[in-house]
Amino acid sequence: MKIARLSLEAFGAFSGRRLDFDPGSGTDFHVIYGPNEPGKSTMLRALTRLLLRIGHRTAAGSLPPT
Repeated sequence: MKIARLSLEAFGAFSGRRLDFDPGSGTDFHVIYGPNEPGKSTMLRALTRLLLRIGHRTAAGSLPPT
């Protein structure tokens, strides 16, 4: 699976933000970097919750129900 775009409509401090990964760049590897506090970990948490199918009302530190 390749992720082309991560859209955060309302997650953490983000509202209406989008991160695009250029599918035509010819690479399968992307690095996200920047100074402290702009939201890199929040975006990672959003992506993790999406991939693990954790609902939007689940506490951040808990696992999804089995």
